[in-house]
Amino acid sequence: LLRFWEDINMKRGELMGIDMIFVDAKSSLMLATVNFNRLPTLRRRLKAGALFTNSGFVMTRCNQNSRLTDSSLTIRFSDSTTFDELTEPVSPIL
Repeated sequence: LLRFWEDINMKRGELMGIDMIFVDAKSSLMLATVNFNRLPTLRRRLKAGALFTNSGFVMTRCNQNSRLTDSSLTIRFSDSTTFDELTEPVSPIL
C-alpha cells in the first residue's frame, strides 16, 4: 500500500470510502477503493508503506476522468476479500 486517503462527500461532510494506490513487485501502480460498507472491517488494517496479500477482490474499469495511475483498471474490495499484512516481503519491491 503506497498511499491512501478518505473520500468525503463535501456537500454532506460524510465519509464515502477510502481510495488507495498499490504498487506491486513489477512497480505497477493500481488504484483501489474500499466503499463505506466495508470500512469497519478493513480500515483498521490500512497503513501506508505496509505490504499486503489480497485475494477475493473485483477488477473494474477505472473512471477515465479521475484516473490517478496509468492502469485502466481499479481494484474494488468485496465481501469475500482477504486483506492480510505481510511481515516479510514475498518478492522485493524496487
